[in-house]
Amino acid sequence: MNTTGKRRITRTITGALSLLMTAGLGLAAAGPAAAAPPAGTWDLTPPTPSHCNAWKSHTASLHVAFRTCNITSGNYAQSMVVVRSDAPRNVNIEGRVFTNYGGDVRCRVTALAPGGQAGCLGPTKRRPASIVSYSDLYLNGHRDRN
Repeated sequence: MNTTGKRRITRTITGALSLLMTAGLGLAAAGPAAAAPPAGTWDLTPPTPSHCNAWKSHTASLHVAFRTCNITSGNYAQSMVVVRSDAPRNVNIEGRVFTNYGGDVRCRVTALAPGGQAGCLGPTKRRPASIVSYSDLYLNGHRDRN
């Protein structure tokens, strides 16, 4: 094999290794949070929260209840509003969570089926010594706070 052929093979191998290393570093940087839905998206199988306030029936329907939660791990916290519905038909929900640590989130409008439950996660942020959070839930356009 001549020198030109050896250079091409070396460049190809170097380029392939570079591409693999870049992809590997991207996956390592993404970490476990990469599998979670983006903040503000409703998840039909919300994670188990660390701390929640009590369930509250929405003023627009006794068949829909919601609560504000925070998932904590070490020095970090993530806000969440969880909604469950026993309504006889689909309901439209939209939420907002407000926190004292920058974990605020606006949750897009989505339909929740009868018997369904959904959670909407805020961003993960550094947690303060004491967490304060509450949520607004819009049910078919009617707002209530918990």
